Amino acid sequence: QRVDVDVDGSWPPAVAFPLASRIAVLTLAVAALLPTALSAECYSPDKPETVVVRWNGGSLTVGELCAHIQAAIATPRKLATFASYEGMYENVTKQMAVRSILLAEAAKAKLADSPEWKPAMKLLEEQAFAEALKDAEAWNKITVTDDEAVEFLLENTQDIGQKGSFIAPAPAPMIQGRFWARTLKSEPAQAELIKAAIAKYPVKVDDKPLKADSDVVETALTCGDFTLTQADIAALGRLYKRTLPSCSYIQNIPIYNAENLSLGQLARSKGYAGSAAGKAAVAEYRVKLRDDTLAEITRERLLEQWLESYTPPEADIKAYYENEWTGMVDPLLEYDALVVPVRAEPGATEAQRNQARDAAKQKAQMLIEDIGRGKSFAELKAADSDLQIMAGEKRAVREETPLFGAIAQVAEGGVLSEPYEDFGGFCVMKVRSKAPRQKLPLQFVRGAIIGDLKFRYNRSLHNDVNETILQRYRFSKDDNVLSRLGPEKGAGKQ
Repeated sequence: QRVDVDVDGSWPPAVAFPLASRIAVLTLAVAALLPTALSAECYSPDKPETVVVRWNGGSLTVGELCAHIQAAIATPRKLATFASYEGMYENVTKQMAVRSILLAEAAKAKLADSPEWKPAMKLLEEQAFAEALKDAEAWNKITVTDDEAVEFLLENTQDIGQKGSFIAPAPAPMIQGRFWARTLKSEPAQAELIKAAIAKYPVKVDDKPLKADSDVVETALTCGDFTLTQADIAALGRLYKRTLPSCSYIQNIPIYNAENLSLGQLARSKGYAGSAAGKAAVAEYRVKLRDDTLAEITRERLLEQWLESYTPPEADIKAYYENEWTGMVDPLLEYDALVVPVRAEPGATEAQRNQARDAAKQKAQMLIEDIGRGKSFAELKAADSDLQIMAGEKRAVREETPLFGAIAQVAEGGVLSEPYEDFGGFCVMKVRSKAPRQKLPLQFVRGAIIGDLKFRYNRSLHNDVNETILQRYRFSKDDNVLSRLGPEKGAGKQ
């Protein structure tokens, strides 16, 4: 599946000469776009046992790194690409370290020994059969000629090496050309395979209500000979910490895929469980899928643990309050009100109600003038039993309201120059005190600030989960060893 370009950057004879008569000029154009070091092999003058990275609890050697890269290049239907060879080696070392860390933590937690893991493994077993089937019948049977691979490159390498380009420098572009040309040819075959599997082995879910601790062993999902009980689905919900109100919510479980169940059953019907090749392929996928799933669940659980144990330092809380918190209290007004009620007879017309309002407003205005001549609320109330006194009232006054502007013109102890409609009438409002708009005191917003800081911390954890894990496990790399990795001219091949 792999065609390497020689270390000096030239096309290997198997590619160059058969195609030279037809696309020699275009081949040279593509070669000019590619970096000089094109081999996808892992070259290094260091010994295979030389350690390239370390972390708490493990290490990775040059030989292990190179073997992993070569296995990844040969993996059917998947191919990771990188902006440079240097980036490829550094990224892969980090990915391998993170995976090792997560699997070690999963083993420590005995995740694979938990009752919840059993139905997960049932799903992964079917997926292993599905993947083996897709490899055998929608990939391995597909052939790609050198012409097709090079033609694909010619159509997609105008900006090779540039950010956002389709073809990256690593691994070797010729490998990528073969891979993508084969992918395009395999898509119809895979679509037909899936269609046939679903037609022959449809998934049926008995959508019954589900409790998280359900131990009901009644079958809830079937696909051919494959079954899951209500208890199985409930266990999957606990494993992934998902709320599953009914059995149909199994679709919210990350490893559940109805298509894979149908494909898995089709693979079994074709004898994949009995043939040596089928057993080997399924076994390989079983291990990979098992480790992938254990690592992913552990990753989420670690992040959850770190978030739950996080308490923002007091200095961070104060700094956030001083520099970032913008929650404000509207100006607070404390006042007394002398109320002139609006008196309208029951069943009054709209005109009569408006007349009553105008009369109350005029009366309130006359009271404001009386206060200006030295009379008090008490004196005015004593002279008119229809008036009401509302003492010691408080209200927040938004800056965009007319009342805010009116208050701004009055000193404490003064009376607003216009009546204010409230309390079922028109008020003569006397200002006792007015507090300016100000930031909410820290003691009232501490909880909200801690919530904001926890949200920020959680986002930082998820922004680059791998880097977070590596930092916590003291990942370190030997830059000298890393710098010698790669298809450099004259380097010794491992």
